[in-house]
Amino acid sequence: MTEHVRQRLDAYHEGMLDPVESESIRAHLESCGHCRSEYESHVRLEAVLAEATEAPKLTRSLWPGVAQGLRKPAPFRFTLRFAAGTAMAAATGILISLAIPEPAARSVNEESIYETLEYGLAYGGPITLDAFYSRSPE
Repeated sequence: MTEHVRQRLDAYHEGMLDPVESESIRAHLESCGHCRSEYESHVRLEAVLAEATEAPKLTRSLWPGVAQGLRKPAPFRFTLRFAAGTAMAAATGILISLAIPEPAARSVNEESIYETLEYGLAYGGPITLDAFYSRSPE
């Protein structure tokens, strides 16, 4: 019966059992100290959880304090952490700019091809690759 009572403690506490079974469990809890302490622990835990999840009471006097806090800007604090972060960001930017290589110089033929393509894209006209086709075979 002890195992059965342990499994039914939640239903007993919630009042979900029929009267006969509920009376049987109540009688068992009076006679069995182990099951009774487990039941009391269950009741205490439920009370703590109910209190922890209880929503705060909203009153009319709550909003003015919230509104005042929203209107007040947070003070800017120049700290060592902020200065170090700014310096690190600047140093990283400088290192990245030094690490990116300069684009290679284009040949005259490549330059005319790029100019033709850019003109066609800019003005929407037909693109001719005369410079590409007029290249002499070497």
